[in-house]
Amino acid sequence: MRQELSTYLQDLLYRHSTLSLPGMGSFVAQPSPAVIDQVQGQVSAPALELTFNPNLVVDDGLLLQHVQQQRGVNIVAAKQWLTQALEDIANAVQQREIVELPGVGRFYQDFQGTLKFVTESTNFNTATYGLRAVPAQPVIRTTQERTPLPKAKPTPVKTAPKNSPFGQLVPATWWKNPLLWALLLVLLFLGILLAVLTNKDATPSPPVATEVPNERLNASPSRTPPPDAAADEQEVSATPETAPPADEPTPAAPPADSEAPTLAPNEHTAVISVGFYGKSSNAQRMIQKLVNWGYSPYSEENSKGTRVGVNIRFQTERERDQQLRDIRQTTGSSSAFVLYEDGVKVDR
Repeated sequence: MRQELSTYLQDLLYRHSTLSLPGMGSFVAQPSPAVIDQVQGQVSAPALELTFNPNLVVDDGLLLQHVQQQRGVNIVAAKQWLTQALEDIANAVQQREIVELPGVGRFYQDFQGTLKFVTESTNFNTATYGLRAVPAQPVIRTTQERTPLPKAKPTPVKTAPKNSPFGQLVPATWWKNPLLWALLLVLLFLGILLAVLTNKDATPSPPVATEVPNERLNASPSRTPPPDAAADEQEVSATPETAPPADEPTPAAPPADSEAPTLAPNEHTAVISVGFYGKSSNAQRMIQKLVNWGYSPYSEENSKGTRVGVNIRFQTERERDQQLRDIRQTTGSSSAFVLYEDGVKVDR
């Protein structure tokens, strides 16, 4: 009977943390942490520690219901069997016997007549059931003295000789100073900027005027002026108002070319003024352009600058005016005018 009762108790203790014995008390299963046995050198898994509390006499009915199901009897017969089994345990304990329930524990009575219970090593925790104890040896830690690392020897710094005039001014590690590098970069930038500005202000040498053969005196120029028209380079307008002052002596008419072709009957000559330039280099560039356009250039210098014009030949005033319009269109100088006609300066 005791063996059968212990089987019923084990079945219920795996599923319930509290199980009552009607009229005696209740079993209580409490979690127990892993146990380290330093003597045997092993560690046991966590388990449920089973205790018995005789003060919890409230019957939860779990044991009676389980007995009925396992024995296959009615409730009356199950209650009669359970009551007889519990009375047998109580009578044996009162007679100072140790009642052992295999797999559960042992009941006994102390000298004061109090019911006591000693659990066995059965683990009722289903999460860790069946885990064996594992061997474990304590780790012995020994304190060792740390050997100090050898101190690094400072690297000697090479300095200039004592008798050197730069020994105190320039240290041996000057190239590690970022301020000195920044100063060198600034000086380099200023040198490059100065060189660029100097080259920019330099005036290019004026081009050499090319002598034009007399055959170009009446050559037909191109009607379409290039993008760099002469008007963009004129420093002084070619209008009569910018001509030399009246108090200055009027320059003589250009000498006739002895090798020039002889004028036909009723044929005249004239000089068309294109512009007046304060710099001789600009005047030379304009003369070169007139040569390239097929004109016979004319130049006249005074104290204020150089007058540049074009030599033409004509028979009628209409032909002269037409050539004047063509020169204005080609050179881009809308203020071009007739300066000399048949070697006489034209009053305008």
